[in-house]
Amino acid sequence: EEVARRSGDFALAAVGVALEIRDEVVSNVRIAVTGVGEIPLRLQGVEQSLIKGQLQELDDLALARIGREISEAVKPSSDLQASADYRQHLLGVLGSRAIKAAWDRAKEAAR
Repeated sequence: EEVARRSGDFALAAVGVALEIRDEVVSNVRIAVTGVGEIPLRLQGVEQSLIKGQLQELDDLALARIGREISEAVKPSSDLQASADYRQHLLGVLGSRAIKAAWDRAKEAAR
């Protein structure tokens, strides 16, 4: 999931998620963000939180919590394209969307 000013531009913020479900529980997850600093970042703390939390259902509350964790895990920089606050907000929104999309793919693959 990403936001850019125009198609093909560098992302103002982007979140990628790969997620695996085994026995109805998140067993493996990778979360990376880009566009919010000098280099892409992997959010291992948020990943561990999801695995330790034994996430079994992804409801609106869980999505909001995970989006907030993703947003708070990064301290984005400001530049001419976007402020740090805007990028941090985008991370939460995009993080929730990316988690939901990865969850849906993983549930389908687990069938």
